[in-house]
Amino acid sequence: MIQKVTTLLVVVLLGIFIAGCSTASDPVSEKGLLMDTEQGIERNSDVWTENYCGDALSVNLIAGQNENIGEVKVANDGEYLYVEFVTDDPWVLVETHVAVYKNFSEIPQTKSGNPKVGQFAYDIDSLIPLDCSWDTLYIAAHAVVEKIVGGVTVQTETAWGEGPEFPGKSWAMYFTYTVQDCCPLPPGGFSAVFAYPGPTSYWQVTLANVADGCVVDDGVFVGWCVDEGNYIYPGTVYHPVLYSSYDPNLPSYAQDPDWDMVNYILNHKQGTYEDVQAAIWYFVDGGNWPADPDAQAMINDALAHEGYVPPAGAIVAIILDLGDKVQLTIIEVPECIIDGCSII
Repeated sequence: MIQKVTTLLVVVLLGIFIAGCSTASDPVSEKGLLMDTEQGIERNSDVWTENYCGDALSVNLIAGQNENIGEVKVANDGEYLYVEFVTDDPWVLVETHVAVYKNFSEIPQTKSGNPKVGQFAYDIDSLIPLDCSWDTLYIAAHAVVEKIVGGVTVQTETAWGEGPEFPGKSWAMYFTYTVQDCCPLPPGGFSAVFAYPGPTSYWQVTLANVADGCVVDDGVFVGWCVDEGNYIYPGTVYHPVLYSSYDPNLPSYAQDPDWDMVNYILNHKQGTYEDVQAAIWYFVDGGNWPADPDAQAMINDALAHEGYVPPAGAIVAIILDLGDKVQLTIIEVPECIIDGCSII
């Protein structure tokens, strides 16, 4: 049986909504998360979480240029980026140094392209603020390892997390990691059935067979029409694609400068559901001024709050896209914000 000795770097994943923009050179917290043992560096097993978002990444830990002695694991949840070193017995970790940057050129390097390990910002005791809006991260994971046989060190080597080599003459390596979305919309493959009218809304929308781990799950949702020119048939099974109404890459037929107004209305309703629907149509379907005073009041209130962004726990309009020939609809979903990482 192969024994594992591990060490863990935990990187705080703070969002721009809370901490503002941050860089990889932000000050390191004094909070230590790991402990040294006589067998090398061993992580506190309570620190690593299996409740990470999306998929974890694992790359080989290569010692002495060509020997695979373990792995470097990377994952993130809504709060932390985790970098874990794992070695196979009889190898143990003596030192670890990690560089995490948004751009490869930011990793400290000599003019010839060799990494400056002494300037890597992160080690086993680091708790480092990052920006959750980052997408792809460049990571250089360096370790000093020892091979211990019978309690005696018989070999000492440098080790790197496997990936492309730095452009210099050393064999140092780096790899990339894509920060996983903690508030994902389902990727497709689920069904939607519409009922008219809903108890408190224009549509009642039932979603089924939604993939696990998404911010939207199987269930019944409050729904609204945003497109009077096309139709949806109650009771028919549809297979939509979901978008946040704040997504900058909406299909052309779903784009509208007033989605912020619609979101404001959904969070500040007045009158009947017909009034709410009329106010929504005013902004996204022709601009017809409604006759009812409650609908008018919602419109005027929304106009006074241009640029509205729902806070955590408030409602976000999620678009159900079935193509430009089928009615565009929205459902109400609570805004998911985890330390600034948002569904918006």
